[in-house]
Amino acid sequence: MTCPDGSYAPTQEKYVFNDETLAGTHTTIHSAVCGGQPGMTKKPFSLQFVKPLDVPVERFPQYCDGFAHCW
Repeated sequence: MTCPDGSYAPTQEKYVFNDETLAGTHTTIHSAVCGGQPGMTKKPFSLQFVKPLDVPVERFPQYCDGFAHCW
């Protein structure tokens, strides 16, 4: 979150949605930061199917060697 003085404070973000209806809730929680009280907000959202992914779909787009070096 952005404080009135322009600095930033940490938040906890949580997204929960139903995989059948694609409706969900976005929850944001923050402690007593920016000179204010702790708070929590919940906002509904919905996901929409736009189109299938282009073929081919790379399930693992990074190449990793046997030493866990990925690029």
